Amino acid sequence: MKIVQPASAGKYGRDDALVEIEPADGIEIEIKCSAPALVRGNIEKEVREVLEEFGVKSAKIRVTERGALPWVLKSRVEAAIIGAGVKD
Repeated sequence: MKIVQPASAGKYGRDDALVEIEPADGIEIEIKCSAPALVRGNIEKEVREVLEEFGVKSAKIRVTERGALPWVLKSRVEAAIIGAGVKD
């Protein structure tokens, strides 16, 4: 599945994450946060899990994170995917 149009979810606020998604060739994930590398790895893993659940094989995703809990991050990614729409 591919993303149809750009979309975003969340906000850049404390304990939240702003997730922006747009069409691309393949999967590209950009993470902006002040956390150590281990946390960045966990964020990328969670984003990839949601992409896999939705069957998204092609998208560029930017995550700007400020202490969001894993379930918050995942819900923001889901909302961005739904807002962007997908096609085969």
